Amino acid sequence: MDYSAYWPIVEAMTVDSAGVRPLPPSVLALVIGLTLAGLPALAAQGTSVLPSDIRDVIREQYLSPDRETRYLDAAVDLNADGQAEYLVYVAGGSACGTGGCPTLVFTHLASGFRLLSTIAPSYPPVGVTSDISKGWRNLIVRVTDRDGGARGVELKFDGQSYPGNPTVAGGRVKDTKNQGRVVINAFPFERMKPFGPERR
Repeated sequence: MDYSAYWPIVEAMTVDSAGVRPLPPSVLALVIGLTLAGLPALAAQGTSVLPSDIRDVIREQYLSPDRETRYLDAAVDLNADGQAEYLVYVAGGSACGTGGCPTLVFTHLASGFRLLSTIAPSYPPVGVTSDISKGWRNLIVRVTDRDGGARGVELKFDGQSYPGNPTVAGGRVKDTKNQGRVVINAFPFERMKPFGPERR
């Protein structure tokens, strides 16, 4: 099985036709271990289609004619208003750079959704904590160090958005070993949801 995926490697390396990179050994071992334990580590959760305005943003910003685009998503209420925001991790296409791929945060409008934050580079698992910043739950994503190691970072909302670059430490970005409540699990690229034609 080809475990090509969206995990970033800083040093130069070959990129496959999907524009994605192989799993670091530590993450690959975790995925294999979960599989052997009988846990669902190799199939993306859910089969729902993204709302059309969210699909429009991904189509306009990340689709490529020669590289497949895939995604992982979760609907979760981040600001306790009783309505779900969407978290979408996008891989392939033109989404990923040398450091990783984007995690998008969409908030709801009176009708539809708008892009609130683009968090990049990042990769799953994506978690939500019980801690609140400016009325919104903190998020946790994974990033890659310059030596290729992975670490978790906790991101705080500032009243307008989440930090755009999770690799830059600061008051709103801090290292953490806590995963929070994981809402987007880590999957190999081939097991992520394909960004295909919208269902009619």
